[in-house]
Amino acid sequence: MHGNSEMQKINQTSAMPEKTDVHWSGRFSVAPMLDWTDRHCRYFLRLLSRNTLLYTEMVTTGAIIHGKG
Repeated sequence: MHGNSEMQKINQTSAMPEKTDVHWSGRFSVAPMLDWTDRHCRYFLRLLSRNTLLYTEMVTTGAIIHGKG
C-alpha cells in the first residue's frame, strides 16, 4: 500500500504540458548505411519528402584502413 500512495504523489506533482507545439518540417532524416544503400535507394528516400535531411554515409576508420567501402 505504501508504494501506491507514493505513485499518487508522483502523479500529482508531475508537470505535463497540456499542449505541445510540434513543428514537423525537416524532421524526416535519413542516414544511409555503408554497403547497404545505393544511389537508387537514396533517390527514393528523397522522394518521400521534399524536406528530407539526407546524411552522408559514415565511413569507419577500419573501412579506410582496409579499403572497404
